[in-house]
Amino acid sequence: MRSHLLVTATAVASLAVIGVADAAPVPDIAAPVERPCTIERLPELDKATYSEVYAGDPSGRWLVGTVWTDDGDSHAVAWRNGRLRQPDVPLHPASFEGVTRSGDIAGWGPSAAGATAFALVDGEYVSLSSPDGARNTYAGAIGTDRIAGYAELLTGPTVPVVWMRDDPARPLVLDLPTGYSGFVVGMTPGGRVVVDAFDASLTTRAFVFSRDLQRRELVAPEPGQIFHVAAAARGVAAGWVESADQALRFDLQTLEATTVDTPVSVGAVNRTGVMGGTRNDTLGPGLVIRIRTKNLPVLVAGGGGTVATITTSGQPAGTSEAPGQTFAAVTWTCG
Repeated sequence: MRSHLLVTATAVASLAVIGVADAAPVPDIAAPVERPCTIERLPELDKATYSEVYAGDPSGRWLVGTVWTDDGDSHAVAWRNGRLRQPDVPLHPASFEGVTRSGDIAGWGPSAAGATAFALVDGEYVSLSSPDGARNTYAGAIGTDRIAGYAELLTGPTVPVVWMRDDPARPLVLDLPTGYSGFVVGMTPGGRVVVDAFDASLTTRAFVFSRDLQRRELVAPEPGQIFHVAAAARGVAAGWVESADQALRFDLQTLEATTVDTPVSVGAVNRTGVMGGTRNDTLGPGLVIRIRTKNLPVLVAGGGGTVATITTSGQPAGTSEAPGQTFAAVTWTCG
């Protein structure tokens, strides 16, 4: 899910997933570097000036994001098989941050008490209770039996939170080491939750919580290295190293990372280990396939963009700079 903390401008969407058993990453056979990719703009609301994709389900059937219109208003939207939908929620402006293959959505919106989390389940609005002492609560990853997000507390820390779908009134705050804040960046199909964490000195750590919410730490690639985990899929998490052109691919079975030299600041990953995000040098969208970087086309020559989600078969979706100095929600077809 996207972070609302000022940790980095490239902390972006993680995949929302459906709840089935986890497995180790399958061999990376999706979207080989040599295959050409084409770009397609997603439908928008009338008088749209800007649109973004935030997340998608692993099959690519559903995408969620936001469309801004020329009156300055933003609208939470979904695309099902490329067709625009605008599900009704009682909060405005709402933000859809995660989605399952069946179209259930996790998100947040404003309330008198601050940001509040919600889910849309079978089209019905479900309010997710905030932890005690929270001033803002966000939901961004959703599975068949649980929803994950984070809350900003009045006392200062940010804490990762899980709600069981059959008990949305009982937020479960995940246990982090003393002095650490953290937010959920993704959830695997089996319900394991991946958290990016940091302390007051900005020392970073990353954790994965099992289905019974037991914490295990992902192994830093080098002692003392500042890194961030940014996305998760079945058996794998992905992130990037600060002040270095390096991406990280974590095996959630061994908890160890593989470092890949690439200018892509990673914010998305699929179960085969294909990663995507924004290039640090050109600000354009890119994929990392095995150890190689693949540039993706944009709607205007030399424009920027980012990859927000990647299907299991390796098809990305995200945002591209568009004519008129704006950005538009797009999908890419590779191969």
